[in-house]
Amino acid sequence: VKGDTIIIKLNSTSSIYMTASVDGKIIDSAYTGTYIIGKKSSLPIINLHLKRKYFDGDNGILSGYMDYKEHKQIGNVWSKNSIPTFLEYYEDKSFVFGETYRVKPFGGWTLGLREKSLRIYSEKTEGASKIKISPFENKPYLSYKSIVLRTSGSDQGTTRLKDISICSLARDLGLDYQDYRQAVLLINGEYWGIYDIREKINYEYLKYNHGASKDKTQTELLELDGMHNADYRQMTEYLGKDFKKEEAFDSINQKIDVENYIKYIILQIHIQNIDSRGNVRFWKSKSLDDRWRWIFYDSDLGCENSSVGMNYLGKRLSPVQTDWYNPTWSTVILRNLVKNEEIKNYFINQYCLLLGTKLNTDTIKNRIEYFANNIRDEIPNHVNRRNRIYGETVEKWNSRIANFKKYFDLRYPTAFEHMKASFELTQDAVPLTIKTNLPQVKSLNLYRSSYYFSYVNAKFFPEIPITIQASDLNHLYYFSHWKQNADTNHLTTIYPGK
Repeated sequence: VKGDTIIIKLNSTSSIYMTASVDGKIIDSAYTGTYIIGKKSSLPIINLHLKRKYFDGDNGILSGYMDYKEHKQIGNVWSKNSIPTFLEYYEDKSFVFGETYRVKPFGGWTLGLREKSLRIYSEKTEGASKIKISPFENKPYLSYKSIVLRTSGSDQGTTRLKDISICSLARDLGLDYQDYRQAVLLINGEYWGIYDIREKINYEYLKYNHGASKDKTQTELLELDGMHNADYRQMTEYLGKDFKKEEAFDSINQKIDVENYIKYIILQIHIQNIDSRGNVRFWKSKSLDDRWRWIFYDSDLGCENSSVGMNYLGKRLSPVQTDWYNPTWSTVILRNLVKNEEIKNYFINQYCLLLGTKLNTDTIKNRIEYFANNIRDEIPNHVNRRNRIYGETVEKWNSRIANFKKYFDLRYPTAFEHMKASFELTQDAVPLTIKTNLPQVKSLNLYRSSYYFSYVNAKFFPEIPITIQASDLNHLYYFSHWKQNADTNHLTTIYPGK
């Protein structure tokens, strides 16, 4: 102490908490702060300042595990209790924001694993009303009521980036997804590893992403089988009706967003996410158009090289349960949709189109490499966290990234094999190029699809006609005719191979 100045010398990363007191009685919380010393990272850094005994102590909120032999949940972690925490957010090597919130365990069965995901949330009676950070690069919002710090779920000891890589594909498809940002987590200044900052799926999410009412009498947000909800049961029963051939798509599209569901289920099938059975979120709102839509959620059990030959599409179309992951309540929607010829053809053509574009193998592998590069410099620190939690090494991590990419090399041919077998097609898919004379104007789309393109080189099945639409989307140009037949109708039907 020099006069009225306190000098504290720090040689390593440390958190400081100071209070003012008079005669031993605390009168004010004066300062909380973490000084990060000798640590450089291109990633955002979150530090949680909290009382460790209540956090990861023997009886803390994270204590517990899963007894897989007895299928018993043991310990406090399953209660998902919360404690106060002071959150500090650093980005570009600078302190951005700090405030008091609450922290609790987040997740389902993954809470039985060695690392636990966390949920940070604001509470009106304590601390700030919003988490005033904007970590996500794809969404413009400046604050959140709740965020998730995720370990990558079941992938936590493998690549640490599987779910966010697949979620980025969901974003490309125009699906709802939890936005993401790779970051480093510190607890009281101690290094805890690479975590993903994620959005929390809740009514707040639906409000700021869609403008849906948060009133639960107006908006319904469901998970698991949904069959406990009367509106959802009525929808599945409606899909099972016999529709006239020309009315099926439009009639069903009044109950669910057909394009949304088809893209959602194509992505789940392509990554063979067996956990999509019940690990699913879907919603509708009377304050909007009152149609059911699906949110892409939690893909960490997908993309296993050992199961790439499994016909997961066939299992999703099976009228009887064949495995634990395809009970009939989880397959009823797709089974009923493809009973209608137009929707069946739409599903097949949409899948083929996406395999040549948004789900192109090289596109996906480049995306994986993008996320891997984001954290590559951090991996040496990450694998050494807390006494090598999973015995990881940099070499093992690189090998697992390579295996993740390899899945999509293996998956591309089997996707066509499974479509051919599941829909009892007799001919293999053939290459087809579709393009306009104006490559800078994306004015073509698969009929009833919102995805516009100017060029596609993909494989399609000769037995499934493709209806392509030319749209006048740019005021500088209008549609004239189709070169192959001089037709001036905006819709044309193509027969691959002819």
